Amino acid sequence: MRQVLFVTTAHQSNLYAGLRQDYAVHPALVPNLRMAAAILQSPNGDLPDAVVLGHDLSPPHQTIEFVRRAMGVPRLRGITWVVLLDQNVAFMGEELAGLARVLVFQETSLEALAEAVGAQPTRVRQPLALAVVNVKGGTGKTSLIVNLADALSHRGLKTVILDADVADGDVAEALGIPGSAPTIDRLAREIARGGDVHTVIGRYLYEYERAPNLHVLPAPGRSDYEQDYLNEVTSMAILNALAARRYDVILVDLPGNIRATPFTATLAAWETTRFLLLYTPGYTFGLKGFSGAGQIVRGLGAHDR
Repeated sequence: MRQVLFVTTAHQSNLYAGLRQDYAVHPALVPNLRMAAAILQSPNGDLPDAVVLGHDLSPPHQTIEFVRRAMGVPRLRGITWVVLLDQNVAFMGEELAGLARVLVFQETSLEALAEAVGAQPTRVRQPLALAVVNVKGGTGKTSLIVNLADALSHRGLKTVILDADVADGDVAEALGIPGSAPTIDRLAREIARGGDVHTVIGRYLYEYERAPNLHVLPAPGRSDYEQDYLNEVTSMAILNALAARRYDVILVDLPGNIRATPFTATLAAWETTRFLLLYTPGYTFGLKGFSGAGQIVRGLGAHDR
């Protein structure tokens, strides 16, 4: 995996985020040249394979001089240097001929940047997503989820439970997870406000100590639920982040009203989703819920899976 030092004040740079998510690199982000110099001069630290100097470092002549001085240090000459220049100072890139790759920020694609730092695209294997569905409450969806999670994790499969019933979820209660644990709606809120999901999701995954390889994204208690930030964008971001963490199975506990959560439509678009329609024999509402859930899932275009 390529180690890339990304020097920019634009913490939400699309190029940085894309490099982190879609390519086999481990990028570190620092906001200025002074901090970059401290990292590169550290006698005990590992040197990055590449350094990307952002277009927002000003004045640009300081960036150019930074590269020139670095190339005078023997141990730094093996680093690939990439300088992103703004359009109006692109002509200054000629001063770096033979020292660094120069890209114009406004015209630079993620693919061009990845090629410049020598990064290869990574294809994340989508884990199996198993969503248990019935349009009625009390049919045993949560019980099935937590028991499946226990069995799968004890078989060595890296498993995560995603409680998508943000208004009335009880996976946390079923597993004895403390009410102080971070919840999925707060994760969605942080993503919606600009947080990098791949960076922040680790703070929201509860490690269940009674079963190996099992993590949980709990739903909030009804009294703690404030505002729904879950939508198709944040729900897909969460699923992609879980896939990047190499889970084998994502177990999703959907609410009885499966139209009320964006995870239903998001899961229908997820290639490896399997909807498990839960039918409770002997109960009229179970049969009704089974039939209704099937109609909704088929309406989402997931009937062939």
